Amino acid sequence: MPHQLQLRRRFRTGYLLRILAMIFFCFWFAFVISVITYANYSHRVSTEATNDLLLASEMKHWPRGKIQFLPILVPVSDNPEYLKQLIDGLLEMENLNKTVVIFSQEGNNKDVENIIQEIPDKMRVLYLRHVRPFFSISSLFETKWFPSAGNVEFLLSFAFDSMKAPGAIVLQSDLLPSSDMYNFFEWSFRTILKNPNFSNVLNINGFNKDPHVSEDVYNLTPDRFKPRGWCISADRWPLLQGQWTKAGNWGYNIENNVRIPHHMVSLTPMAARVKNVRKLFNDIQNFPNTNNNTSFEPHDEIRRNSYKGKKPKIVMSRYSKLAVQGFQYPTR
Repeated sequence: MPHQLQLRRRFRTGYLLRILAMIFFCFWFAFVISVITYANYSHRVSTEATNDLLLASEMKHWPRGKIQFLPILVPVSDNPEYLKQLIDGLLEMENLNKTVVIFSQEGNNKDVENIIQEIPDKMRVLYLRHVRPFFSISSLFETKWFPSAGNVEFLLSFAFDSMKAPGAIVLQSDLLPSSDMYNFFEWSFRTILKNPNFSNVLNINGFNKDPHVSEDVYNLTPDRFKPRGWCISADRWPLLQGQWTKAGNWGYNIENNVRIPHHMVSLTPMAARVKNVRKLFNDIQNFPNTNNNTSFEPHDEIRRNSYKGKKPKIVMSRYSKLAVQGFQYPTR
């Protein structure tokens, strides 16, 4: 009997400990969820308030719902090394006065802040600060070269939900634009993304590491989504928004959770409109000469491409087989 009583006491003690452990785990889990929920709620509320204040102060430049241009969105992290080259390239770009460049900085890098604040008045600039959600825990798993998912979402939401822009151009801060980059994206936005015949085109890429001659400037090829410089229309934003994650590789997420499941395709220009200044590729026409030290060609010597009356031509390339099977496009 004493032995049986001892076993019963041990069983009751173990059972009680398991119940206490389960209760503790439930309280801990509820606490973590509440902290994350509060962090996200505070982040969203502060973001919306910031957006409304900025829009109120800039309403004379671009009244909400009446924007006819494509804002250029630049998510910036702790990488001032090449940010200056991007800004210099944008200053050399044709029709810069037709748009506004929106920088969103994560972190407190003073070099980045000084570079943005010293931009000449030739460029219309909006300088935002993005506070990372989850109390910046996600920053432990991100690199300084690839913009965070939260910062990119912040800019896209600002452009489409607050500014009510018809479309937007997203550039990483280590890119160099061609002199006709804005004209190309505006033309492809008008002739492709707003064309109902191209309803299964998700976005227009800007990056192509293969060099092509000037005859290819109006040619685009079916491709995967490439996060190095891209343009998207407002009516595609809900597709991205519905599958967005606060952390992780947002480029991989768009490719695998948006483009492929929806049987859509990205279109890449045969002649690149952005160049990655961190990686050396063959020189491409219409880009300023760059290495680690930027030296620009005189602006009037750079060949200009005219898009008036031009229609895009879809061509097959080595990238096409990587795109969604069964992509249909108009031939004329």
